[in-house]
Formats: sequence, C-alpha cells, structure tokens
Amino acid sequence: MSGEKRTLGAAIFADIEDNEYLNKIHEKVLYNYALRLLQLTKKEPLPFGQKEKRDALRFADLLSKSNDPEKANAHKIWAQEIVILLNELYPEDTLIKLYAGDVFSSIGNHKGIEHINSEYQDITALERFFSEFRDDYLTIPAEPSEKFFAAQKAAYDHLTDECFSYSAPTSMGKSFIMRMFIKNEVIHGAQKNYALIVPTKALINEVRGKVIDDLGENGNLRKSTTLTAAIIVW
Repeated sequence: MSGEKRTLGAAIFADIEDNEYLNKIHEKVLYNYALRLLQLTKKEPLPFGQKEKRDALRFADLLSKSNDPEKANAHKIWAQEIVILLNELYPEDTLIKLYAGDVFSSIGNHKGIEHINSEYQDITALERFFSEFRDDYLTIPAEPSEKFFAAQKAAYDHLTDECFSYSAPTSMGKSFIMRMFIKNEVIHGAQKNYALIVPTKALINEVRGKVIDDLGENGNLRKSTTLTAAIIVW
C-alpha cells in the first residue's frame, strides 16, 4: 500500500484553521476584546484562564511559522491578531510580550516588535544571524531607519521590471511602497515622470502632501514638480 508522502508542516497546517479548540479560544479573545473596546462594562467577559492563554500563544507561535502553500499568509495574519489582542487584554503580561516578539520575528514584522516593546531576542546564533540579515534586507533604501514588511519588499524589488502588476489589500501599503520608490529615485537624481492614480478626488491632495513630505528637504526636490489633476472616467 503506497500513499502520498506529506511533510510534517503540510500535516500540521493543512486544516489548522478548522481546529475546534483554536477557534474556541480565538472567539473568547475576540469577545473579551470587543467588550473592552466598546466599554460594555455591564457584560461579563468570557472566562479565559492561564491554560487557555498559554495555548492561544502556542497556537500563535505555530501559525506564525506556517509554510502552507496557499494559507501561510492568512495563518501569519491570524498569529499576529492573536498576540496583539492578548497584549491589549493583558498589557502587563511579560509572557505575551515574549511570544509576540517571537511571532513578529518569525514573520519579519519589525514594527510589531517595536510597538509591543518586546525584549525578545533570537535564541541561537543562526537565528540571530538570520534576523540581522533580514533586518538589513528589509531596510527601506529611502528611509534607512524604517523597515518594509516582507511582502512589501517583494513588490518593491519588482518596480523596476519592464512589466509588473501587483494586487493586495488596502492594508498592504501599496501607496507607501510607491512613495518610497519615488523618493529613492529622486534622492539619486533620477529625472523621470511618475503618475500616482487614486480613486477619489479627496485623495489627490492627501497623496500629494505625503509625497512632498516624503521628499522633505532633499536638494533634488527643487528640480521636481508635483502636479495634480482630476480625471473623470465614464
């Protein structure tokens, strides 16, 4: 009898989103966070003991390391959601901050680590080496003190391709990627024309202002002109 071979990762992550216990504790976290957010003090939060808290953190750690070919991104978003909500519910819990640091480090979310003020450090020499390499790799050329998300970096690196199309949710920061690309071009003296197309007239001045703010006091700004126009498409 011969069966299809599966990796351990494939076996773990294939149906993890259907795990009954994971969904149960996730719903509790969401419910209790909603009570706090909406200040519904007359309603009692769902009981959430230390065991469930630890299990939620372990699930988050596991999800952050997903290698599922189709669901890895969704799993990693879920992992970040769990640790962020737990940190909001229990802001003084150092264990949550430790797990959150591991989750954000696994995903490459340096902003997340800074936001949660985690003291997490990669344990092994290899992990520290990889973390430092990734930190350098994700550095934004035009803003060395800032970092891209991994998916943003992947898109940014293809902006100079002859043909490139990219689609992502609003929260992905597509406009930010383009602005950082334009800023880097202007800083290095490129003399080109760039067009940023936005869906509403209300966004025109907002995007224009952000582009000008990005360029700041850079000397090449004197050679650049920012134009805006509203175009109606029937």
